[in-house]
Amino acid sequence: MIFHRWALQRRLTELRAILDDVMIDKLAGRLNRPGKDRIAAMWELVVLHGFATLGSLQSEVVLASNRRLDILFNQQNMRITADVTAVSNEGLDQDNPYHELSQLIEVAKNKLGLPIGGVDLRVRSKLETTKRGKRTILRLPPREKLQEFVNKRILPSLRAQVTIGKYPLSVVIDDHNVGLEITIDPSASPYSSGSFAAYDVPTIKDRNPLYRALKAKAEQLRGADGLTGIVVGDADCIALSGRSTDGGGLSTNMIVEEFFRQYSSVDFVALLNVRISAPGLLHFMQSIHQNQLALFVRDGCNYSGELRELFDAVVGDFPKPAMMPVNGAYRVRKKDYDLGHHGGY
Repeated sequence: MIFHRWALQRRLTELRAILDDVMIDKLAGRLNRPGKDRIAAMWELVVLHGFATLGSLQSEVVLASNRRLDILFNQQNMRITADVTAVSNEGLDQDNPYHELSQLIEVAKNKLGLPIGGVDLRVRSKLETTKRGKRTILRLPPREKLQEFVNKRILPSLRAQVTIGKYPLSVVIDDHNVGLEITIDPSASPYSSGSFAAYDVPTIKDRNPLYRALKAKAEQLRGADGLTGIVVGDADCIALSGRSTDGGGLSTNMIVEEFFRQYSSVDFVALLNVRISAPGLLHFMQSIHQNQLALFVRDGCNYSGELRELFDAVVGDFPKPAMMPVNGAYRVRKKDYDLGHHGGY
């Protein structure tokens, strides 16, 4: 995960003196269970611990609407009701299954007795235009039809070329639905490469993973007392990474402003992420993972300064990150915790 296990365990132990044991056991169970919810539980844990050091904290408070919220916090004259969530590009990845296709191509190579690596996979894209705006979609079969696609349209062509000894192998498909080019040169390299358009860059203010997560939590906060807010942790979402504008997409600020415009009952949004800083000349040897906070407060809220001071202290209580969210999101799906350097993905 993003933070070391020992750092998370210490926070679980310390929270037992403040919160209900049943609630802590449930949180520990989520942290131990492989899957995408693991990273959401991780963010929830460090946020709860940060708040617990600064005032009176309750969790899983039941509202009149029977909804349970993660945070009910009191500090002097400030009362906060908030929920914690994590956001990823998983839905977009499912709609654009490039990585699944590359894995299936590797399996097809193995069936033909070809050595590892040597694949160059290039996928074409299309621009879909709707009333809400434009978005990029990879020209690939649906995820559930990928295996059939490989068996019927890729594997036979590769097998025929292997039979006659035509190297490098090449498959080009360009029709109304699918556009891709596969080149396999077993003698070129033990590594594989590929390219595809950035389909996860947000281009529509209210049609992206961050906005959808904020909208879902806004519904849960309806009827809550005091200042209301949403805390969002990065589980590999480009909108939170700061890279969303690199390809001409929307900034995080634009998405949150649209959310505030449509949901006037929410007072603040706190976005949590990890960044890499690389001081000095030998950047590759001195990169440092650092927690990062982006706090957005609704115009007209009288507690802007207090909220800034509070969240700076909350994030200051976080453990030092061990890896970036993209790597943490990959690791949480694994059952084990391998030793050694995991590299970058």
